[in-house]
Amino acid sequence: MSNGAKSGGRHCIILIQRDPKLETRTFTDHESVADAMRSLIGVFEDHLRHKRANAKGGIDYDSRELLAYLDSFHDLSLLAFDRQTKAYQPYDRMWIKNAIYQQLQRDLR
Repeated sequence: MSNGAKSGGRHCIILIQRDPKLETRTFTDHESVADAMRSLIGVFEDHLRHKRANAKGGIDYDSRELLAYLDSFHDLSLLAFDRQTKAYQPYDRMWIKNAIYQQLQRDLR
């Protein structure tokens, strides 16, 4: 990950707004960037399970489907704690998509 965002144990807050309605805003907090990325992957997999409720067996998808799902959110960002500045640094959707892709690569090893 770039921009000094090595995951380590950086506390993260994911901010999601699913559609333009303000009441769809939500957040989750995580102990690391890796945990935050796995959580977003889990949200997508839950979405697929619900969408494919009648399908037998496990769920299959490729990274393009996951990234398209993230693009479907009205807003998506992440705040990661920076120990040096003692403040949360914001990261945008593109950064999150890159971090998820990297996490998927690590999980495949």
